[in-house]
Amino acid sequence: MTWDSVFRCDVCGTVKKDANKWLLAKNGYTAEAIPCFRIYHWDDYIAKDPSSKIVCSEHCLNRLLQPFLSQRTIPTTEEIPK
Repeated sequence: MTWDSVFRCDVCGTVKKDANKWLLAKNGYTAEAIPCFRIYHWDDYIAKDPSSKIVCSEHCLNRLLQPFLSQRTIPTTEEIPK
């Protein structure tokens, strides 16, 4: 299946190109109901999931991860440190 979509980094807004090696992040819970932060290699199907966060680099991943470490949740775009 193909999608005609433009993917943007949820942290900095950079547009994904075909050759870029981007990552995806999702938060969830373990079987013991402990909050967790999951990182995935790029997958178009996972990227279309509204609960996924799209990140273009380790730098943006770290910016996304910082609030999770203190709040145990993936922040909204407005909550990501600049």
